Amino acid sequence: MNQCEIRVFYLCEWKSGHNVAAAARDINAALGEHFVKERAIRPYFERYRSGDEGLEGEERGRPPSHHNEDELKAMGKWIRVTL
Repeated sequence: MNQCEIRVFYLCEWKSGHNVAAAARDINAALGEHFVKERAIRPYFERYRSGDEGLEGEERGRPPSHHNEDELKAMGKWIRVTL
């Protein structure tokens, strides 16, 4: 089961008027004990409360590099030489 499919359960629980604790309890009863924690559901309920009912996750791109391309090449060359 992928993350988008799991979020469908969160949204159904939200639309049923359940709070985070009840949603976690219901989902764990259906899919297995410890399947989801309340802290995983809470941010989605906050999004739904603000009107965003999308099932997509937030973009989590890579952090910017602190080194430029030439520095990285030099480090790679140094590692190959010293190992």
